[in-house]
Formats: sequence, C-alpha cells, structure tokens
Amino acid sequence: MDNKTQQLLISNIDSAIEQLNSVKLLLNSQLNESEPTVTISGADTTNPFVNPKDVLKVDETIDKINTYCIEEETTSGWTLADKTAQGLSKEDAKIMIDALINDGSLPDRIRVVVDGQR
Repeated sequence: MDNKTQQLLISNIDSAIEQLNSVKLLLNSQLNESEPTVTISGADTTNPFVNPKDVLKVDETIDKINTYCIEEETTSGWTLADKTAQGLSKEDAKIMIDALINDGSLPDRIRVVVDGQR
C-alpha cells in the first residue's frame, strides 16, 4: 500500500471516529435528559387520576363489550351481509353466520369484524 492510500485510509478512519463520537454525545445527552414535563394551563392543575374513585371509573369504562358486524365478500368487495348485520353481540353474530351458511353463502366469503363497543 502506498503512502497516499494509507493517508486516505487514516483520514477516513478519523472521519468515522468523529461521526461516532458525535452520535455518542447525542445519545448520552438524550439518556441523561429528564422526563418531559407536562404543563396543564388553567385554574385546575391537579392530576385528575390520583383519586381512587377516578381509577374505578376507568375500570368501569374498560369493561365494555365488543360489538360485531358480519361482512360478505361480493364483486364490489367486503360489504355488510345484511342491514341488520351490525352492532351484534358475539352470540347474535354466530347465529347470523350460521343462517348465512345455511342459506348458501360460502364460509370463506364471510367475515366478522369488530365494529364498536357497548
């Protein structure tokens, strides 16, 4: 390897080390940053979720039940199998799927989609 090639390699290595040090400094600064501070403006600046009653309210809203719609694959894509095939409970969806299959719909052209909660 000639002298010029060696100098070019050393220059490239120095440049790479400089870039790595920059990345290291950036990562260290991000690691040492404190958690972001959330500021609430207005008269009430207390945390609304520290009261045990609030936690119970959240638990009550989480206990919702999924509703389902039944779609059938047609030439225009996936469409509702029937106007009443939405907002169904799991049991009602099973009954409607069985009825569609008994009426001649192909099972691989029927699908159930979660469409909401109640």
